[in-house]
Amino acid sequence: MLVRYLVTGTYVGVATVCGYIWWMCFNKEGPMMRFTQLVRHLECDKNTQFANGYKCDVFKSVRPTTLALSTLVTIEMFNALNAVTETKSLLTMSPFSNGWLIAAVIGSFLQHILVLSWPTAEIVFRVTTLNLFEVKSHNTTHNTYIAHNTHNTQSQRGKVLLPPTPLSHYPSQSRLNHVKVRAPSQ
Repeated sequence: MLVRYLVTGTYVGVATVCGYIWWMCFNKEGPMMRFTQLVRHLECDKNTQFANGYKCDVFKSVRPTTLALSTLVTIEMFNALNAVTETKSLLTMSPFSNGWLIAAVIGSFLQHILVLSWPTAEIVFRVTTLNLFEVKSHNTTHNTYIAHNTHNTQSQRGKVLLPPTPLSHYPSQSRLNHVKVRAPSQ
């Protein structure tokens, strides 16, 4: 049982980190930086210019962390389906034999989509809506990614976000810049 948990934890962790790295280094709409630049992000010179107009402030972006979170949620939901039994394989026992488990997995995906698409939840959880390219590319890369593909402003709700938009134009980023934090009273 310990080996099963270690293997599962390892591939979940690797896939989550790979989602973040993919957005930063390989996403055609992202900064497409070199891996060494990502690893040395604290040394980023303010004059550094990455692909697609990104600068060093890209390291504060919620887009790659949202992709990593979505990867984690998706993998864990599939792991829940895999945990129907401790002794049998998914090939011998269908996860659909447990209707409550299926309902819980669907409910979890719906909650995740709500968090990614509701403006208030975006601010609270520091996430943003993923665009169609990110969803499709990441789905091709990991074969387990499920998400929605709508831009999240009142005028654009329900429309697919194409072509790529610079980071500064994403609504959740601009909303985060206007959040006022009250200092604790002493």
